[in-house]
Amino acid sequence: MRSRSGWSTNRRTRFIPKASPIRRLDLGRDYGFEVEIWDKAKLQAENCNAILAVSAGSDREPRLAILRYNGGPADEAPIALVGKGVTFDSGGLSIKPSDGMKDMKCDMGGAATVLGTMVAISQLKLTKNVIGLVGLVENMLSEAAINWEMSFTAATVKRSRY
Repeated sequence: MRSRSGWSTNRRTRFIPKASPIRRLDLGRDYGFEVEIWDKAKLQAENCNAILAVSAGSDREPRLAILRYNGGPADEAPIALVGKGVTFDSGGLSIKPSDGMKDMKCDMGGAATVLGTMVAISQLKLTKNVIGLVGLVENMLSEAAINWEMSFTAATVKRSRY
């Protein structure tokens, strides 16, 4: 198994949403699970407003990666894994101090964990169905960024405050 330990600690330029490890590596082909990538248009069509809100200040469009491993019976409900992949987090309107910036790459830890788990599940050939959901965004400051006074309706139709 190739090491994935660098996924959450690598430089931002290697892991922006569009050029994430999911897109750069054909994980589906390499490890035997399906990979579906939702772009900004699909996220808008599916009312994924939480991920769109976080990414509103960035010039780089968000992505949602859906990883499906089908090792169990077709009628068995999948186990779901969800990982946050904020590939760069400036802190938005609450801008981080410079000392905090170097650790912001840890905001990709959830996404890296889901990716590594999906690879391990596939290599172990588990007899379970598993779906991994990985949101990939940048949280940047700009005129378009969401602020604390704004609210939005997430895909669950639950009102949220940023």
